[in-house]
Amino acid sequence: MKCPVCIKENLTSRVYGGLGQMTSAYYPPFWDEDGKHHEHDANRRTSHYVCSLNHQWQEVTSGSCWCGWTGGKKKVIIKPDMEGEVWMIDGLYLLA
Repeated sequence: MKCPVCIKENLTSRVYGGLGQMTSAYYPPFWDEDGKHHEHDANRRTSHYVCSLNHQWQEVTSGSCWCGWTGGKKKVIIKPDMEGEVWMIDGLYLLA
């Protein structure tokens, strides 16, 4: 894993993981009409990171299944300063 800000600015740094969070709704597995097992778990997993240059970001992902179902796209949220401003990179949408 590399810091997305450092990649954009052509810098190098170390990445440190922090807190992680996950929603906990129950999405039961099921078997389709062909008897194939599916797990469509749409719980959101949020992982927080900071690099050695103090860039902070989080990644939000949700589950997927072998059949191609995805519960959502991966989002990378960048926090450029300690005042809580949040913006997105690479066309991913903003969460304020």
